[in-house]
Amino acid sequence: MIAASIRSALIVFVLLLTEASLDGQSPECKDTLHAELSFSPKRPGSASGDDARDFLWRHWYGKKCGTLFLVAFSREGQRTDSVYTLESDSKDVMLLKVTLRRSAIPLLHMSAETISYVAYVVERVKPEIPYDVQTAKTVRADDPLPPSEYQLRFRDEQGKIIGEF
Repeated sequence: MIAASIRSALIVFVLLLTEASLDGQSPECKDTLHAELSFSPKRPGSASGDDARDFLWRHWYGKKCGTLFLVAFSREGQRTDSVYTLESDSKDVMLLKVTLRRSAIPLLHMSAETISYVAYVVERVKPEIPYDVQTAKTVRADDPLPPSEYQLRFRDEQGKIIGEF
């Protein structure tokens, strides 16, 4: 049972690595971070949500390539494997390519799904209560806030909000 779980996790990891390398990521860009978000204690060696947010912002703001591999679990136990790839296109424009794969939970009528999008703008926003990604105030790019004090908001090529972290 444990061996099968380890084998399944290894297969998912290899598939994610293969996808990242096939997804246009430059072979010379090897800067990666592996993080886990859950409502239980994180595994040793796994980065936190703040670490992941900081990684994404530092790479975006510094115009550096990188890949974040994120495993998250909802309160219901639904697993989401995400890959956030930061790279520049042929015109030297920074892009954030995001792929989210959610597992199914048949007992809760939650089906598996895959969502992908490309962000052309990444903004830091201040999470005020109540938090609304649409109206959240943008934080200056050079403001030295710790990652626990901001969220990231993603916009598409037309400026429409398409995601957050």
